[in-house]
Amino acid sequence: MPFYDYQCTKCKHIEEEFRSIAMRDDEGVCKICGGSTHRVIEAPEAVVFHGSGFYVTDHRGDQKKSGGKE
Repeated sequence: MPFYDYQCTKCKHIEEEFRSIAMRDDEGVCKICGGSTHRVIEAPEAVVFHGSGFYVTDHRGDQKKSGGKE
């Protein structure tokens, strides 16, 4: 079950809740002020690779870096 962020429409308090994927209830009640909450949708962080592009665990075959010719 994943964690979801819910933000109160009155006090703007953000609460993280552990809910089942099967639950389609995207609204709730704020535990601070009693106002209504809605689920906050956030974009995932981008994956950034640094370096030459290959790691030790990657398989490149028997070719050399200089173009594959001996």
